[in-house]
Amino acid sequence: MKVLFMGSGDFALPILQKIHNCHSICAIYTANFYQEASRKVAINVVESFALQNNIFLKKEPKISAQVILDIKEYDPDVIVVASYGFILPLALLEIGKIYKPINVHPSKLPKWRGAAPIERSLEAGDTETAVCIIKMSQKMDAGDILLQHNLISNDNVTSSELRKITAEIGGDLVLQYIANPTEGLKQNETEMTHAAKIRKEELLLDFNQKVLTLYNKIRAFDSCGGCFFMYKNERIKIWKSNYQICQTEKIGLDIEKGFIYCVDGILNPIFMQREGKKIMSATEVFRGMR
Repeated sequence: MKVLFMGSGDFALPILQKIHNCHSICAIYTANFYQEASRKVAINVVESFALQNNIFLKKEPKISAQVILDIKEYDPDVIVVASYGFILPLALLEIGKIYKPINVHPSKLPKWRGAAPIERSLEAGDTETAVCIIKMSQKMDAGDILLQHNLISNDNVTSSELRKITAEIGGDLVLQYIANPTEGLKQNETEMTHAAKIRKEELLLDFNQKVLTLYNKIRAFDSCGGCFFMYKNERIKIWKSNYQICQTEKIGLDIEKGFIYCVDGILNPIFMQREGKKIMSATEVFRGMR
């Protein structure tokens, strides 16, 4: 089957690889990635894969009328979308000789539609999630659910780890759907929640919050640059932690004991990182802060 793939980033790559192993990819469309410091356009993993495998690649800043015409020229059997970054216009939703465009989405739809479904699910402390193959629609992540694989979200999994797991499942579901298409089920709009893009200011930890809230933020945002707190004008990141709920008489750092008092418990960092330093055990970092 002739597949046109549209995607960017770590979530898209395993899906692309699985499709490439079983079908012919006529073209790959990907979005620009920028280096945080310089804002220079960087090569993303999907672009690297296309170059390594001699697959025609296009990086477009938007889906223009010319892009739509170009895609029509490829005459694909199906368009597969995974973490592309753009909502497809109506003209693209009609392209596909055998199947109309499908999207791979890592949440239990209609929960967590939007840019950051994995992160928002973990932040909320969800114990269940899913990977869905949906029929693309003009409304973000609102198309009929064609296939769904449910899975348990362990209370210590991070967004980086869950992204790898769901991407592998997503690739398998795409192949399953192409081989054996199913009728879609409408989503229940009354159960919809929105997964907004992660803002930089959300990464700052507030020890006046509940300890479980902070614990979930740390594991949810590890793929977004990492959560941090400020200590003597220095940004210190916490990459992994555990916690205990208990009564506390104060709020803040206890450098000697190596943990953090929160409003209703104690946060125990496991791996931390000081500015300009590598990730180290919390014991080593606290020792250097004394």
